[in-house]
Amino acid sequence: MADLGYQSRFSRDPDGSLPERASNPRLGMISPSGRRDSTDRNPGPHGDGGVSFIEILVAVVLLGTAVVATLTALRTTIIGSAIERDHARAHEWLQSASEILINDIDYLDCDDGASTLTALQIQTGYETALRSRADIIPSSWGANQIEIARPAEFAQPDATYSSAVCIEPIDRQLIEVQVEDTEGKIVESVEVVVVP
Repeated sequence: MADLGYQSRFSRDPDGSLPERASNPRLGMISPSGRRDSTDRNPGPHGDGGVSFIEILVAVVLLGTAVVATLTALRTTIIGSAIERDHARAHEWLQSASEILINDIDYLDCDDGASTLTALQIQTGYETALRSRADIIPSSWGANQIEIARPAEFAQPDATYSSAVCIEPIDRQLIEVQVEDTEGKIVESVEVVVVP
């Protein structure tokens, strides 16, 4: 009797040999009840011979959901990074502008006879001077995106500021510098006190 390398769960014939179906792997192993053994490699038409449509559909839906979630997270990260980058550029521009306003631009004195008019003239003068400094403008931004947000305000004896009354001996001006992106989503501002 030849050793086939596996033990059969079936009883042997009276002469000690295996039944034909048990000894021939091509025919499959048949149990005493007449059913195929789990080691069968060629299932019949009623066996589990492949993947069903439902299984494929579930797999595609799960993979699609994972891809969509990943792309959504990536999009959110990219948009957040762009917004933070623009905020950083705006803040950097404001820092440079306030340093230039304090140190490099000539002080524009007020006229206590016409304070309101002078406040508007000072606003326009400082704004023009800041916009002319192309060396501080971030790439992809324009000079018109920086402005003096409101008329200059003048220091008062009670330590407040007002654009209505200019008191020349005090000589302090409160200037609000503002930067805004082209879409109007990012608006950063800083108040600077300018002295002669």
